[in-house]
Amino acid sequence: MTIFKRPYLITPFANNLLLGGTGGGLSQTGRSNAALLGFVELYTPTNFLLIASNAMPTIAFTVDAGLTQAVCRPFYLSAQAFDLDGTITNLAILVNGSPIAQTTNTFIETTLEIDFPAAYTLEARAYDDKGAIASSNRPVEIATSPLHR
Repeated sequence: MTIFKRPYLITPFANNLLLGGTGGGLSQTGRSNAALLGFVELYTPTNFLLIASNAMPTIAFTVDAGLTQAVCRPFYLSAQAFDLDGTITNLAILVNGSPIAQTTNTFIETTLEIDFPAAYTLEARAYDDKGAIASSNRPVEIATSPLHR
């Protein structure tokens, strides 16, 4: 801890805060007036990086061949997760809230075949090592093919 023995003035000068009895400025030797007077110079950065306590994971979720699929025909699903401030601990693909595939890696792929025509919600869900959860949803319609005469 620094204790100042005389009154001081804080003056902004060239991205620095200078402590001095008369304010800031540079002498002909290139040292600040505050340093010449025996005061401490405090640096104040103009740019800074704000680090959040936990950044959410991000997910790239792909449903191959579109959001309308045919009954009883397999289609491809893949998901990849990223975490800027840690690691992915679990990545899952869910159909209407029920997991159909999961991994502890950052990439997962599977095929899905549904035999009942209806609307379904496909979801990729990622968990990181600090407890954050992110998800990406895709509404998929499973349709029957028209009958031909």
